[in-house]
Amino acid sequence: MLSIGDLAQSLVQKSRQGFLKAQIDRFGQQLTTGLAADPARRLGGDTSRLNGIVGDIARLTLARDLVNEVGIRATSQQTSLETLDTTWSARSADMLRADLMVLPSERALVSARARDAFDASIATLNTQSAGRSIFGGTATDRAPLADPETILASINAALAGASDAADVTARLDNWFDGPTGFATDAYLGSTTSLAPQKLGNGAEVSLGIRADNAAIRAGLKGLVTAMVATDPVLGLAETDQTRLLESAGLRMIEAQGQLSVLRSDLGATEARIETSATRISVELSAVQSLRLSLVGTDPFDDAAKLEAAQFQLESLYTVTLTARRMSFLEAMR
Repeated sequence: MLSIGDLAQSLVQKSRQGFLKAQIDRFGQQLTTGLAADPARRLGGDTSRLNGIVGDIARLTLARDLVNEVGIRATSQQTSLETLDTTWSARSADMLRADLMVLPSERALVSARARDAFDASIATLNTQSAGRSIFGGTATDRAPLADPETILASINAALAGASDAADVTARLDNWFDGPTGFATDAYLGSTTSLAPQKLGNGAEVSLGIRADNAAIRAGLKGLVTAMVATDPVLGLAETDQTRLLESAGLRMIEAQGQLSVLRSDLGATEARIETSATRISVELSAVQSLRLSLVGTDPFDDAAKLEAAQFQLESLYTVTLTARRMSFLEAMR
């Protein structure tokens, strides 16, 4: 049976253990956050100024995250447009040499490469950022363009019976630029662009480029023109094939010019986003520094006190365990 002295000693030890554990928690938290665990005590109970600073930090942190999200979307669009530009540039160079091609196999190779570029372009335009489509307007939950096979099936139906280069060109113009065709069978996104994104301080930017943009449709039309030029189903004469390939090359050059304008405008938008991100970062750093000046702690002091508290707790456990063993041995005598 424990004596009154033993019980008193046990209570003292438990109290000491609780105190040391609280100290370890406190200094561990302060070492992690760099802030006083009990700011009210540090400030003598007057936390009104600190509360205002904490509110500013929360507001600026949210603004920073929103601007970063807008920046990621803009960067994703710019990267995709750059990919399109590179792809289209390589193919347009092939098409413009069509008049130098004597063998049917040479023209067929240009058409095959155009098909590869078309598939790659569709994949690029269906790119997602953070799980959301970036070229589908407000319809961010789905790909803005149908798959290549579905699109080409609609185009082939529209070209059925075309007899020469002029006929093919007219039908493709109607399919890509008319109220049906591309608008109904290829583009699956929304015709409503995303609302302007607010950047704070009255600034906002628009990321309204969609896959049904005129520049993008022009580039895809150029690729399709080259693809169908040597289609055996159409069976066009060699002169018509050459005309279509050359026309496709010129269309691609024009589309690249339009694409450059889009990229330039988007680049200016990216610069505005970066400016806002920098401003918010500076403001956030300032208020965080102000909070540190009020309730910041010394990490070296906290580390030393944490280590001391841990050592004392381990020592207390050791003493307690030793005492229990001695009591057990005495009881066994």
